[in-house]
Amino acid sequence: MTNSIAVDEWVDALDSEYLSGFIKDGGATVKFAVADDDGRRALGEALKRRCEASGYVFVALDAVDIRVYMPQDIFFGLALRIDWRLVARRRVLNLLAEMGFRVDGVDPANAASFVKAVTDANGIEAPTVLLQLRPALE
Repeated sequence: MTNSIAVDEWVDALDSEYLSGFIKDGGATVKFAVADDDGRRALGEALKRRCEASGYVFVALDAVDIRVYMPQDIFFGLALRIDWRLVARRRVLNLLAEMGFRVDGVDPANAASFVKAVTDANGIEAPTVLLQLRPALE
C-alpha cells in the first residue's frame, strides 16, 4: 500500500501551514514531492498559481536536471531561475509605497518605464524620487 495525498489537498495544506503564515512572517522551508509526470506537472502548476497569488517568487527544480545531492547545484539552479531584476523592482516599489508614493498600477515587469511610471503617478520628476529612494536602498 502506498501513502499518497491529492495534489489540491497537499497545496491547501502547504498554503495554510506555510505560505499564508510561516513564510509570510519571514520563515523559510524546503519541501520535496515525489510524483509521476502528470502529478508533477499538476503540482507545479498549482503551487505556482498559489505562490504568485500570494506575491511569492516560484522556482521549481527537478532532480532530472540537477544533481540534488550537491547543495551548490541546488543553490545555483534556484538562482539561475529567478528574475533578479524583477525582484529588485518589486522591492523598490514596496519601498516607495512605504515612503508614501503612489505605485498602484506600476508594472515592475516593464523595465523601460518603471521609474517614469512612478514619477507620472506622483506628478514629480525622477531626480526627486531617486533622491528620496537612495537612503532606503543604502
